[in-house]
Amino acid sequence: MNNYISHHGVKGQKWGVRNGPPYPIEDKVLKKDTKLNSIEYVFNRAIPNINKKWKYTYNPENKWDSKVYRGPFSIYKSNWGQYPLEDVSYEVTRDLKMPNSKERYEAFKKVYNENKDVAVKDLSNVQGRLKNYGFSEYPSERDRKSVSVDLSNLKTEDDYKAAYDIFNHAMENVEAFKTTKKYKELMEKNFDAMVDDNNQGVYNEAQDPIIIFNRKDLKWLGTTDYNVLANMYKNYTDVKRELNKQGKIIKL
Repeated sequence: MNNYISHHGVKGQKWGVRNGPPYPIEDKVLKKDTKLNSIEYVFNRAIPNINKKWKYTYNPENKWDSKVYRGPFSIYKSNWGQYPLEDVSYEVTRDLKMPNSKERYEAFKKVYNENKDVAVKDLSNVQGRLKNYGFSEYPSERDRKSVSVDLSNLKTEDDYKAAYDIFNHAMENVEAFKTTKKYKELMEKNFDAMVDDNNQGVYNEAQDPIIIFNRKDLKWLGTTDYNVLANMYKNYTDVKRELNKQGKIIKL
């Protein structure tokens, strides 16, 4: 028998989630020249106010994320936008400093506790929407917890994590609430980009979603798909089927 060395992964590594470059999801730096894609409304680049907002991106080399963003995410955006969608490609122009998961979570707790009255009001608004979406009937205990937690009386870490899930739903439009704006200001003081916790953990299990704070750190490479709408319902069906196999429900 020949002797050999085998390697079966890294402790704490999740199946399908890559920890190495160019998408070090828990690393402190997003490397220069990393390719990112973004689902956008056509004519976005001609609208100054839109161009000032954070850029929500995904890993184009990740087949699952491509389906999530070109499927349910695109359907969601098409329901709210007045323009057709396109899939746009970018390249990171410099190394970008990023917070890890603990730093993102602790920043939320800081903002929440320092502005509790405002935070309770903002997140209660979002919690009410989640209830209307039927989260209390979802199979995931995590989803049900987010609509049952008492936001005015967070006692345990589980309570804070449930509130953080609600907060991340609010982060899909960072300018919409005073609490998300405070968080945005805090993160931008210390970092250049971060993992999108809503899309990674809450919204259809995306694996490599990154929020870029300053769009000047991205070089526009062109549109890779002018007709996202043509295939988004097929991608939606594929994502729904896979999540159902795992006992999970697709979200819009």
